[in-house]
Amino acid sequence: GIIGPPGSGKTPASTFVLQPFKDLQRAKHTAWKTESADYAADLATWEGQPKGNRGHKPVGPPIQKKFLVSDTTLEALVDMLDKNSRGLLLERDELLGWLLSMNQYKKNGGADRQMWLSIWSGADFTVDRKSDGYSLFVHNPFVGVTGGIQPDRLIALRDGAEDGLIDRFLFFYPETTSKPIRDMVLPTKELAAYRLLLERLLALQQVVAADGLMVPKAIRRTQAAFDILVARAWVLK
Repeated sequence: GIIGPPGSGKTPASTFVLQPFKDLQRAKHTAWKTESADYAADLATWEGQPKGNRGHKPVGPPIQKKFLVSDTTLEALVDMLDKNSRGLLLERDELLGWLLSMNQYKKNGGADRQMWLSIWSGADFTVDRKSDGYSLFVHNPFVGVTGGIQPDRLIALRDGAEDGLIDRFLFFYPETTSKPIRDMVLPTKELAAYRLLLERLLALQQVVAADGLMVPKAIRRTQAAFDILVARAWVLK
């Protein structure tokens, strides 16, 4: 989470960092629309054939792959996690707004806050609805949450609860600068390297266990990478 007063450039900075994610997701969405249209055409052709000559029904519909979401309910997020087992990144402009949105569609309250604590720990969980018999099992969920918040509203994240939710955030409180964020330009080489890094991470193949469930793959730093980190003084001493 980014901490900063109003007008300090929290949103422009976050937009800049997340833009490559949005560009890649837009490409995925475009491909999904094409695949969906192809599936609909194949299904229509299959249904238009006499039943005795149809052959195998087209496989589908295609699943829309995502890795970045914004304004969504927890129920919708759980459904997306079921289709995107490698995890998701939740982007909220204001973290306090995310907190206040919990349980807003539940007349008798809910357990959104407790569910988020479970998601942070990666604990398997099941969502059941009595109304329509809906049941969904999510294995090893992973959702990152990013957003900004003003200093005087930081304590509101605790919301009077000592459940550790606020302690699960890694907050960043940068020093203010007189130079507008729009005037700060990173070299093209660094931007290209950043985007390439994201593409390589998203292209990593997941490991599937014998029971069909995905197994997390740890990406560990090399000594050479750590030496570079220390040389550039990006670690606290």
